[in-house]
Amino acid sequence: EYEFTKRDKEQRKQFLEKILPVLKDAAIDVNFLDEARTKLHPKPGYFWTKNARPIVKTNCSHAGVTIKGSVNPISGEAILETYDKNDRASHFDFVKKFISIKEIAVKSGVVKQVLLIVDNLSVHKVVEVRELISQYPWLNLIFQPTYSPDLNLIEWLWGFLRRKKLNGQSFVDLDELKQKLGVIFR
Repeated sequence: EYEFTKRDKEQRKQFLEKILPVLKDAAIDVNFLDEARTKLHPKPGYFWTKNARPIVKTNCSHAGVTIKGSVNPISGEAILETYDKNDRASHFDFVKKFISIKEIAVKSGVVKQVLLIVDNLSVHKVVEVRELISQYPWLNLIFQPTYSPDLNLIEWLWGFLRRKKLNGQSFVDLDELKQKLGVIFR
């Protein structure tokens, strides 16, 4: 883990004091949103060999896929989608899908409020997304403190995905990579 020298410890403390009690409230659906980028070109990962140096075959392409996702740490519910880019349009599309799924739980009375916790990436703050979210009074957007990826629980999912599921694997094209991600997600 990195130790960020620019972290504001007081902001982190205030964030945790705000979020931890909410996690215990069954009427509030807390979700952590983030994105990860994975490429066709593999990372060597962790290997153990008895005699030889490990070799990872590659197609030498740095083309990749952005995975956008949200996870509820209490229920374990994850919403995951793949996109070719990490831009305004893909983020807006993901938030619309997120809202359509969560709206069902709100209308059925299972939850009263949905919190969406995000980092400070610029696509999370675009006007289109804020206007979309403002149309749903049951949905609140919360920004985590800067330099605090460890407070976004979906980062743990991305780490597991990279270390345990994608290390040392090479893919011929983006369709094959997306198919593998679909299998992993299921």
